[in-house]
Amino acid sequence: MFTVSKYIFRELFKCTLIAVVVIAAILLYGNFTRYEEVFIEALAQSPENLFNLAFLLFPYAMSMAIPCGYAVSLAFVIGRLSSDSEIKALYSLGFSFSKISSPVLIFSIFLSCLGLYATLEWSPKNRAKFDELREKILWENFSHHLQESGEFSINIGDAYNNGDQDAFSNFAGRKAKDISKVTISVGEIQKKNWQNLRVIFFDLENQIHMVMNSSSATVQKSFEKGTIRLDLKNVDLELADENKDFYTSGSDHYISVKQWKQPLEFQVIKKEKPSVKRLALKELLTRIEDPEFHHQRIKAKATLNKSISLGCSPFFITLLVFPFTIKVVKKELMSSVVAGISLCVMYYIIGTTAFNFTSAYSWHYFSWWIPNLLFLLLGAGLWFRCNF
Repeated sequence: MFTVSKYIFRELFKCTLIAVVVIAAILLYGNFTRYEEVFIEALAQSPENLFNLAFLLFPYAMSMAIPCGYAVSLAFVIGRLSSDSEIKALYSLGFSFSKISSPVLIFSIFLSCLGLYATLEWSPKNRAKFDELREKILWENFSHHLQESGEFSINIGDAYNNGDQDAFSNFAGRKAKDISKVTISVGEIQKKNWQNLRVIFFDLENQIHMVMNSSSATVQKSFEKGTIRLDLKNVDLELADENKDFYTSGSDHYISVKQWKQPLEFQVIKKEKPSVKRLALKELLTRIEDPEFHHQRIKAKATLNKSISLGCSPFFITLLVFPFTIKVVKKELMSSVVAGISLCVMYYIIGTTAFNFTSAYSWHYFSWWIPNLLFLLLGAGLWFRCNF
């Protein structure tokens, strides 16, 4: 009995390892294409940054690859044992279905524990570190690009932070929210002092709204906030005339001041608060219980339950895939593999669909347990048929 269990366990381990590595590599490639610009910039800055980015994404890929790779491997191994009549031979030697399934169940519990660690701790912590490193690389890219070209553009959307958004309204006759983009050109760049600046403000129609020329500016850069702060001196301000091209018609509105009253602060990189998806178990439980985060409690509960259900999925997948492969598929090896892949895909489709369609209900956070319960119920029937 021990030799048979060891054999099944060894075959499952080898196939699962190969499948998980292949699927994790595919998922990593998908993330490489998603963050292609960041990875290219990381490689340009330092090969070490590229390695660190890939390393920090690996736990996330593993959290998804473990249940999927295991489902395919389980179907393949049990399908091969069935197609080679090894399962039938074990029955003839007096091995019951329960004895044959015991090493598979033990292995699935082991993978479920590994999956729980990956989804609750390993993956969210490293994804948070990945986001932080990505922002740092983009920030360094901004500084490098400015050194190379002496110009950069910022899409500022609703507004910019200048401490007093009405400061320009008094001159321009428009609100600050009408500004859609800012282009800053710098003649000479020093560490904390820029010389010969030109700041061009564009309106919502991408037309020049106003132009500021400054002989020098004291610069404060904050990576924590993702902002640059410019204290302008010797400023000439030109306001564009409405319905006229600034470059061909010029401007009749011209203002000159020795020092701009309010420093201009622009958001170069959008800094966001960590998502609940980037919180490990302890922080996630704190977010759920803390009344200050009441508006995020449902989202935090949904994330927690999704992580636990996906982590436990190898065990629930075993309850259906194992007896299904033996009782229904039987001797066709390729049919077993296709069945394993189909059931794995079905698991994710059911979970995603249930999660999306129950968003309006108070039990929404429980939705990712639906595929586990469904696999449990369907598997229980097949398990009973295999035992008798």
